[in-house]
Amino acid sequence: MSSLQAENLFEGFDPKTGWRIKKNDKIYPNIKPVYEGDRMTLFTSKTSAAGSLKLMTDKELQQGETYDFYFSVRANGTGKVVVNYASKPILAKKLKTQSLGLRVSFDGDPAKKTYKCTFTVSEKKDPAMLGNFVIGLGEFKGKINLHSLKLIKSNGSQDVTKYGLIEDVVKGKVSSVTPTKKKTKPSTPASVKKEAESVPDPVKQENNSAPKSFKKSNNIIEI
Repeated sequence: MSSLQAENLFEGFDPKTGWRIKKNDKIYPNIKPVYEGDRMTLFTSKTSAAGSLKLMTDKELQQGETYDFYFSVRANGTGKVVVNYASKPILAKKLKTQSLGLRVSFDGDPAKKTYKCTFTVSEKKDPAMLGNFVIGLGEFKGKINLHSLKLIKSNGSQDVTKYGLIEDVVKGKVSSVTPTKKKTKPSTPASVKKEAESVPDPVKQENNSAPKSFKKSNNIIEI
């Protein structure tokens, strides 16, 4: 079945009632979306973390199934826009959100673009979570117009990575963004630290044994 024949799971989507705006009120106190037909337009004058300003819409999808998510956008500005399909807590607020197979991004561009995101829905860590699409706008500064959402089951002709794929429908593949792990410094065992502290520093000993007049004049700066 072609994409034109397949059922669109966003058929009749109304952005005014379908999108929820979640934002950091201290950073974005005056965000006012404009709606026209199936379009939503937002203007931001500053950048922050991607999650400080986001659009969200609930959509429960089948685990293990692969989907194609299409949308058209004109992002007249700078910075990245992050597209994510993730879980969110329903009642247990202590549960952390979890990426469910899609986390990609695209750069701002004043030209109209149509993107296709292909992803396979991964298993939820906890069933008490609801799937939703999230558009992270915190890293983007400028005017963004988003419309023409379409979601269909994929024909499975592409190999999909852990975080999904994003393509410019006209130009092809777009580089994606994935979470990076923080680098941690190797820890030194306490026994080694204790042993190191107990060993005399020969330089300090030598300086301590030198005459006071020598210590005072020994201001040598090495470059």
